[in-house]
Amino acid sequence: MSIALVPVASPLHDPRILKEIMSKVVGLVSRISKDIVVYNVLTQINDVNRVSRDHSLLIVPVLTGGTEHIICKLTTLGLPIALIAHKSSNSLAAALEVKAKLMYEGYPVELFLLGSGIKDHLEAFIKASETYKELKELKVLLIGDPSPWLIYSSLNLRKYEEVLGIKIVKVSIDEILSTINEIDESEFQNILESLLGVKTIEPKRNDLLNSLRLYMAIKKLALRYNSKLITIRCFDLISHGVTACLPLSLLNDEGIVAGCEGDIPAALTMYILNRLSGRPTFMGNIAWIKGKDILITHCTVALKLVRSFIFRSHFESGIGLSIEGYPTKGLIVSIARLDINKSELRASVGRIMNTEPLLRNKACRTQFLVRLEGDPKCVIENAIGNHYVIALGDIRRQLKYLALMLKLKYVEF
Repeated sequence: MSIALVPVASPLHDPRILKEIMSKVVGLVSRISKDIVVYNVLTQINDVNRVSRDHSLLIVPVLTGGTEHIICKLTTLGLPIALIAHKSSNSLAAALEVKAKLMYEGYPVELFLLGSGIKDHLEAFIKASETYKELKELKVLLIGDPSPWLIYSSLNLRKYEEVLGIKIVKVSIDEILSTINEIDESEFQNILESLLGVKTIEPKRNDLLNSLRLYMAIKKLALRYNSKLITIRCFDLISHGVTACLPLSLLNDEGIVAGCEGDIPAALTMYILNRLSGRPTFMGNIAWIKGKDILITHCTVALKLVRSFIFRSHFESGIGLSIEGYPTKGLIVSIARLDINKSELRASVGRIMNTEPLLRNKACRTQFLVRLEGDPKCVIENAIGNHYVIALGDIRRQLKYLALMLKLKYVEF
C-alpha cells in the first residue's frame, strides 16, 4: 500500500522556499519507502478531492500557516495523518493548532519536526499505519472454538471485530480433519526430507508424517478462506494422534501467522508484532516471574526465531511432535499483549537470558527467559490473560503509534 505525500500551503506562498522544504521531505520519505505518491500542493479545501483514500497514510508537510482547514478536510479520507512542520512560514504554529483539534476528536495524528532524528520516528509511524490498514482488511481463521480454559481470552470476541475491523471466520475441527485425509505424502516430500535429519527424542516417523499432513491441511484452509492469520483449537487434535506444534512453526516461518488454542487476542497480537517487526513471533504461557525476569514457554516456535532445535513429544500429553527450540542469549525482544476488553495494548522490552530450557520436562518445550527493562508486576496485578507474544527487536514506538490509531491505551511495563 502506497504512502501519500500531500503538501499544504496558503495561496500566498513563496514557491522557492516551499520547493526547498519539499525537496527535503521527499528525500526523507524516499529513504523509508519507495512506494510514494506525491501530490501537487493543496492550497484550497476543495483540492482535497484530488487525494485518493487508497493509501496507508497521509504524510502532510505543513508548508505554511493558514492551512488548518485544508488538513481538517483531509480527515474525511479516514487515513492516519503524519504532520511535518519546518521552522519558517508559521508551519509549526498551524501544525500545533490542527494536531490539537484532531487529538481532541480522537483522530490518529502525529506531528514531526523536520530535521535530524525524525527518520526513525516517522518510519515507526509509517509501519504502524500500514499495520492499521491491514487489520481493517484482515480475515482471521478460527479452527474450532477457543480452548475451554481460555475463560477470559474468549470473552467478547465480537468486540475485537468491531474495534479492529477484522472478520473472524470459524470452521470446524471436522473440516480440518477431512482436509488432512485429502493430503498425499508427495505434497510435502521436500519438507519431509529437509526435516528427517533433525535430532529427535520421543517422536516416531509417523508423528512427523502426521504433523506435515496437518501443516498442508491448514495451509489449504488458509488459501480456501483467504486468511493470513490462523488460530486452532489444537488440543482437540491430540485424540486423533496429531499435534499442531510443527505445522504452526512452519506456517509462521512462511509468513502465515498461526497461533495456538484458538486464542484470538494472542493470535492478533502475534499478527501485529509480526507486521511491525517484519519477522515471525512467539506466543507462549507465562510460566514464571521473578524480579525483572519473565519465563514464557510453549511447545511450538518458528524455527527462524531460535539458533537450533530438536523434536520432542508434546509436553502435556506426551504424544505427537513438538519443538524444543534453543534461543540466542542477549537478543533484544519486545513482549506484548492485546486486550480489547480493557481497551489496552500492553508492551515491554528486554533481553533473552537463556540458551537452554530452564524447566526441562517441567514446562512446555521451548522456553524464553527475558529480563525486562521494566517491572512485570502488572502482568500479575492487572492480569489480561495467560498468553503473551515475543518479537525480535524493540518495537515499542511502533506499538505506541498503533495503539493511538486503534484508540487503545498504550501501557508500557
